[in-house]
Amino acid sequence: MPLKILINGAGIAGPALANFLVRSKQGHDITIVERASKFRTGGTQLDLKLHGAPLMKMLGLIDAARARSIHETALTFVDTKGREWARFNVNGAGNGGSGVTSEYEIMRADLVEVLYEGSKAIAEKTLGKESQKMRYLFGKYATELTQLRSGVSVVFSDGSSEEYDLVVGADGQNSLTRRMLWQAKKDDDSTLRHTGYSVAYFHMPKTEEESNSTLFKNCLLPGLKIMSLRCAHKDFTQAMLTVSTTEELKGVEKQPVEKQKDIWEKVYKDFGWDSKRVLAEMRTTDDFYTTSVAQVKVDTWSKGRVVLLGDAAYCPSLLTGLGATTSLVGAYVLAGELARHGDNVDAALKSYEAVLRPYIEKSHQLPPLDLAIFRSKLGLNMSYFALALMSKLKIGSLANLLMREEKETWQLPQYPELELEE
Repeated sequence: MPLKILINGAGIAGPALANFLVRSKQGHDITIVERASKFRTGGTQLDLKLHGAPLMKMLGLIDAARARSIHETALTFVDTKGREWARFNVNGAGNGGSGVTSEYEIMRADLVEVLYEGSKAIAEKTLGKESQKMRYLFGKYATELTQLRSGVSVVFSDGSSEEYDLVVGADGQNSLTRRMLWQAKKDDDSTLRHTGYSVAYFHMPKTEEESNSTLFKNCLLPGLKIMSLRCAHKDFTQAMLTVSTTEELKGVEKQPVEKQKDIWEKVYKDFGWDSKRVLAEMRTTDDFYTTSVAQVKVDTWSKGRVVLLGDAAYCPSLLTGLGATTSLVGAYVLAGELARHGDNVDAALKSYEAVLRPYIEKSHQLPPLDLAIFRSKLGLNMSYFALALMSKLKIGSLANLLMREEKETWQLPQYPELELEE
């Protein structure tokens, strides 16, 4: 039996779910609403780890993702004078590695566009050109949710209302869907678990040296304070600043943008390396973004006929590098369980959580960046020497040292109910 489904959010998780749902034999009626007036073009570089690339292949979208891939070749560590100490080569996707940089690196906006165009193409193929059973609506989002006996009544930002069999909250780390039903107060989100780190990132013009570089460069200071430059994109260099959250940085994202930049400039003004140029570019960029690094943890991912997906349900934080992949995996499992259980939506939602929870729990494991060795100048120097030795002797990858990398034991479930590619 087809379901009338609302997906609240058109980032990665929402369009990913739409791709899988339209491949179900049930013929669901799908509406995807997005708060922004159009797709967001900002965002940082993502990678498709272990399960990510195979899922894109199942959707027939791996070639489109590969065509937009950024060919980053290695991660390096430099000191404050710019001298390289260590280099770790790219990890191949799907080879069991979950390293810091991988074979399928892609900008967030490009991945969203691939998923969006893919969902429209497969909907046209399976539902027909004139079908209105899958639609994207921009500048609109759910503001009120009322549980019914076998559905949800939704009030939208434009004042309209509609009833659905299922509502999916795919609206990101700061999900309004989650705050409406999982929180006593919408502005007090206790489901966010802050990691103790803050980040800022932005794009800046490439230098002549960077125009021919495919490196992901990192410089560390005691603290832990990191400045990173990703140079492989053909049009710009991506700058990212990561630091242990100070009192000044707490709630920095709530400040006006110029105040945010003032705070970050103060934190990094004596950093060394390429900091003068990076901070100067930060002052003039129009795509600056900062936030505290957090994970999302909720006891259950569904309430009645409302279910959370992707970062809204289980954001692993950018420290893991698994946000895009967990969104794809979650979308696959949710669509698969809905297809498998047919009319029994409640059973499908319970199974979605039972199947996926072990994978998510492991994905939430954070790298041990709080190790004492990174806190002092002596300890940091020792870690640089260790990294240099690992690099020279080609002993494993950086992930083995910092990411607690283990062989993946969780396997993607099989859903013959979804018409996916081999």
